[in-house]
Amino acid sequence: MVLLKERARGFEYALHFDGVQGIRDNLKAAGAPPTTLVMHGSSSVPSAAVSRTKAVGGRLDPSARGVDENECRHAARLGVVKVNIDTDGRLVWTRGHREFFSRQLR
Repeated sequence: MVLLKERARGFEYALHFDGVQGIRDNLKAAGAPPTTLVMHGSSSVPSAAVSRTKAVGGRLDPSARGVDENECRHAARLGVVKVNIDTDGRLVWTRGHREFFSRQLR
């Protein structure tokens, strides 16, 4: 769960840990069997990867922001067992292909 806080220059994103804890508590209270919790949109979007991708012509929304590793660890302690990181994979894929083809075309 993500909590959006409006700021003067856009939005600030923060993981909503109390919401995750509430889900766990409610499932337990209801007698539900162990349930898998998944974090979607949890790429770290490292600035070095963004810079390298941009250097070879890749484009990325300037507001893109990643999830801090410590936030992922905290979520894991609350029962999150799967973390989806598609954007990081796309950065690597885009950069790798652009670098390869730029070398081939020289």
